[in-house]
Amino acid sequence: MTDEGGFPLSTLTLTQPVDHRDPGTFQQRLTLWHKSETAPVVHCTGGYGLSSGTREITTLLGANQVSVEHRSFNTSRPAAASTGTT
Repeated sequence: MTDEGGFPLSTLTLTQPVDHRDPGTFQQRLTLWHKSETAPVVHCTGGYGLSSGTREITTLLGANQVSVEHRSFNTSRPAAASTGTT
């Protein structure tokens, strides 16, 4: 856990299925910038990597922010994507 503007910034992983019809999972990374339990939440999906910075709308709203790394980019890659197999 690190700090972003005086509030905790956590990098988390979520276990996702590679394919909902076949077994197998991968770890998808996300960050949670937690300001308050009563603040709104901004969900960011832009870009391919995982950014630790906050968006302008997050600042304007005084919101929490969840950012999700795109599947198959950086470390959010199923094993099949790394080897080129399906």
